Amino acid sequence: MRDSYAERRSLDLACSLSFGNEPFFLRSPASWNPILQVSSRPPDLYQTPSWWDHRLVSVFCDFQYLVVAINRNVRKHARYSAACFQHMLSSLQSRLMHLGHHVKDPNEELVQLSLLAFLSCTFKVPGRRIPYTWIAMRLRDAHAARSNASDVIDNTLRVWSLSVAAISVTDPEEVWVQKAWNSNIKATTWAETKRCLMSVMWIECMHDEPGERVHGRLTNDTNV
Repeated sequence: MRDSYAERRSLDLACSLSFGNEPFFLRSPASWNPILQVSSRPPDLYQTPSWWDHRLVSVFCDFQYLVVAINRNVRKHARYSAACFQHMLSSLQSRLMHLGHHVKDPNEELVQLSLLAFLSCTFKVPGRRIPYTWIAMRLRDAHAARSNASDVIDNTLRVWSLSVAAISVTDPEEVWVQKAWNSNIKATTWAETKRCLMSVMWIECMHDEPGERVHGRLTNDTNV
């Protein structure tokens, strides 16, 4: 049986990412503390900079730990609790949308927008294909602004942000995506790029196929 409330939230978020309006189901976060607790942080995970807003760090790390758990369960063919997954997505969605009112640093804003694009990959709106116009334009402007800034976001996050954008809310044929990639990203193989993406957050069973395809189109790799 379908979870109608979850579907309404998915459609609500999809419309927000398309038009930039405030989500109808948006709730104030009960806490900005991380939801997922881990005994030890995997050493190969991207380490958030010390100057990031603590609320962004909380959401970012929860995303990372959730993705690590999903990848691990898929490899083991273990089932992941749907109720737990929906609870996590609802919390991440609410906190991410509220972050838009708090995060002012351009680099942090780019990460926040990229996390919203990443979140859009986790749901499908039944019977609908919604163009994510607003979030795509915001990411385009954010990458353009960072290209001319002295405090340019580091290469790992840039590769991840552009890859996520290209598989979720826009297209690798978009001029701004190609320009941002060709101007800032060194040519690498898909295997090297995937290691970079996995260090940030990347759901292998969901993102590998479109990610490899996008990488091939951005790097003119005719074997993909």
